[in-house]
Amino acid sequence: MAKQVLIIGAGKEQKRMFELAQRLGLVIIAVDVNPSAACFFMAHHSIVASSRDPGRILAQLAELGLRPDAVTTLGSDVPLTLAGIAKFFGLTGPSMASADLLIDKYRMKEAFRRTGIPTPPQLLLRAADNLNHVHGLPEGRLISKPTVGRGSAGVARADNPDDLEAAVTLSRAASENGDIVIESYVDGPQFSVEGFVLDGKTTLVGISERNYSRNDISYPHVVEDGGTIAENYSTAFFAKAEGLLSDCADALLIRNGPIKGDFVQDTSGDLQVIEIAGRLSGGWLASHQIPAARGVDLVEINLRHALGEQITAKDLRPRVQKATAIRYWFPSAGTLRQITGYENLKNRPDVILTELFVNVGDVLVSPRKHSDRVGCVISVAPSKQEAIERAESAIRSVSFQTTVGE
Repeated sequence: MAKQVLIIGAGKEQKRMFELAQRLGLVIIAVDVNPSAACFFMAHHSIVASSRDPGRILAQLAELGLRPDAVTTLGSDVPLTLAGIAKFFGLTGPSMASADLLIDKYRMKEAFRRTGIPTPPQLLLRAADNLNHVHGLPEGRLISKPTVGRGSAGVARADNPDDLEAAVTLSRAASENGDIVIESYVDGPQFSVEGFVLDGKTTLVGISERNYSRNDISYPHVVEDGGTIAENYSTAFFAKAEGLLSDCADALLIRNGPIKGDFVQDTSGDLQVIEIAGRLSGGWLASHQIPAARGVDLVEINLRHALGEQITAKDLRPRVQKATAIRYWFPSAGTLRQITGYENLKNRPDVILTELFVNVGDVLVSPRKHSDRVGCVISVAPSKQEAIERAESAIRSVSFQTTVGE
């Protein structure tokens, strides 16, 4: 009898996970709050429920008479759901103790501070707290974010004190419980680091430098314009990043499974931890960029691990050294009237993925969060600079016509 896999999240970014599950002959049970989720058509069973409501998911599974052999996700930050369902069915997954640390940014940072892991100074602002009565705010430029949030929603910068109240208001509006954190904004390059933990040993697989070149345009919102994986990194830098990721895994009780980190390199050259997630990255980093740049299919490794199959250190070793870059389109706000040049991207051998998230007739907004972006391109090349140039060339080759007030 075919094994059943429960995949939390069924959007476009999860497609690679669904394709692999189909290839492995698994019975797919998909969960998404959107009844029109992009990957529902690939599933044998679909459950319309919030990815953060394990109780409802379990109830629906019982009603359908389903008992999954694995539970997993790609790009969805749902540690409590994964841990709760894994515990209920006795499956491979994060522990509840680890999930409790991963879901709350303040508790996560407290774990870092207890174990001496470098992280920007932070202050907790409860829902009932008045900003004007708070003492001990970090100095300099600040960034606020929900303690329990989703992606970039509610993440806001305050480059000067006069902007902090507005940033706090934005963060609280996106917070599930009204609690937010305010932390120092550390200037310097930021990196997404992707790895896997096997019996307590962390292996770093990929590093992507995040592109925030549009931050001044999106201020106070923080909207990333993709990232770039270089063809290689210095041995010293890679070892430093891997060691820090390993320390984070220990602090957050991650003994097995995927781990992703957001690091920043400060002006002294040291790495600091912004936050950690016990899952694979979305945004096509784990599903497309890392396989193209390093030859390691972390999505398949993660799926096989969830099924209880043995994963070895050899599975995580890079097989190629290439560069990849992902960039996004940011058209003017307004009603989308025409898209020109997109179809031509399919003829470019240096472009390995193109995605559009909008259709003609949609109303586009000035991006305030990652889900407001309208589409992306991923390029591959021998070097970092070539990959960036190819991705940006592809972006420029497509035009979007919008109108306002019609």
